[in-house]
Amino acid sequence: MSKKTSKAKQMAERTIAQRQRQISEQERRLQEAVEAFRAQKAKVEDLKRELAEDQGRYQNALAAHVRSVTAATRSKAVRLATKYSIPLENESTHYGAGYDMKYYVACPLWIEEDDDPLQDGHYAYDWQEVLWLVEFYAKHHQEHPEYVEREHLEAAPHI
Repeated sequence: MSKKTSKAKQMAERTIAQRQRQISEQERRLQEAVEAFRAQKAKVEDLKRELAEDQGRYQNALAAHVRSVTAATRSKAVRLATKYSIPLENESTHYGAGYDMKYYVACPLWIEEDDDPLQDGHYAYDWQEVLWLVEFYAKHHQEHPEYVEREHLEAAPHI
């Protein structure tokens, strides 16, 4: 082999070795990036699971709060209706998959039917509406503290 060929061969071998080191370095970096990606993907999956758990706890807390408020409202409405003799008629419908609430709040017997202070809107579809109607009629009772603030309406605000 000539000196020139030998030198060219050495240069080619050095270039090949340098390229192989570069390739090895790039493969190492790629492997690190793949491992980092997998770690981030695992973190994302953990965060998704934690989010789902937090959403479940939130939904449970919200449902408990709604049940509590509904129970308190129902209790107050029934207590006032009993105290002021305001008739509540349950016309709710129960069916296999659920429940449609419907109450009729009648004009109390101590108010003459022709003098009903509420012309329309005696039906209520949730306990807030029932409470509003019971409070409305309770204010027309002479013993109620807000008797002087009573009013007559064409219709209940919820219709």
